[in-house]
Amino acid sequence: MQTRLKKGLPNIFMILLGAFLLLVIPYQISDIQISTMSPRFFPYFLSALIVIISIGTLLSELKTAKSGEEDTEFQNEKPSYTRVVIILLGLIAWLCLVPLLGFILTTLLLTMGMMLLIGNRRLLQVLTVPFIFTLLIYYVFKMIMNVPLPEGLFY
Repeated sequence: MQTRLKKGLPNIFMILLGAFLLLVIPYQISDIQISTMSPRFFPYFLSALIVIISIGTLLSELKTAKSGEEDTEFQNEKPSYTRVVIILLGLIAWLCLVPLLGFILTTLLLTMGMMLLIGNRRLLQVLTVPFIFTLLIYYVFKMIMNVPLPEGLFY
């Protein structure tokens, strides 16, 4: 019983935090309709996402606890921080290279590198997923929200 409570406590905390943020947003961010999207859109979206994901994770934890399954897959592994350091260095390199190479090319390279780093070796996925991901982000920010993205030597 205590183990189940310990596993569910972070999710309960995140649900409460998300609900608190949803209640506080109208008092903290004024609703000025300058463009098609209100300044409240992203805070509402992210707060709702926090609540939804936390509820899903909590339900998953409860289901796993009821069935008696244990996560023994990661219990015996020693934590390795090399991937974390490589990801951090990759993000720093991305920040430095975006003004030079532009958003599209730099994001494509970063996403491909991250996919290879986490162990994806399927060539079709490594080539298509970063392309779709980058174009989706570009389309949402540039075309829908009219947010300019950095352009470099190669667009």
